[in-house]
Amino acid sequence: MAKEFAANPELDVGKRPGYDKKAFNLLVRLDTQGTDVLRFTIDFNAPFDNYKGERDIRMVMLQEKIPGSWRTLEGATSSRAIRSYVSALRKHDLNVLAGLRQLFDGQAWTPAGA
Repeated sequence: MAKEFAANPELDVGKRPGYDKKAFNLLVRLDTQGTDVLRFTIDFNAPFDNYKGERDIRMVMLQEKIPGSWRTLEGATSSRAIRSYVSALRKHDLNVLAGLRQLFDGQAWTPAGA
């Protein structure tokens, strides 16, 4: 990594903001935590990022930005409830389609301890 650090020297505080600083920070992260940073390349169960909570609300935020996507409060509430249920099924490694089928047959799955 000596070649990479030579190409990206440590920055003076407040001298070079922006891309140069991000490149140096990434280089330090790869040097000190390379195995953890690239874990998703060898362990396919490892997520690419660690933003599960953000992923859960991303579609909701997108829907809010699209004009006319939810015409009523009831529609928005139903959509969020279904997305929450699907997210819970995925987090527990359950088949989403089978879980939805059980839900609509009146046999909703609930996590242990709920």
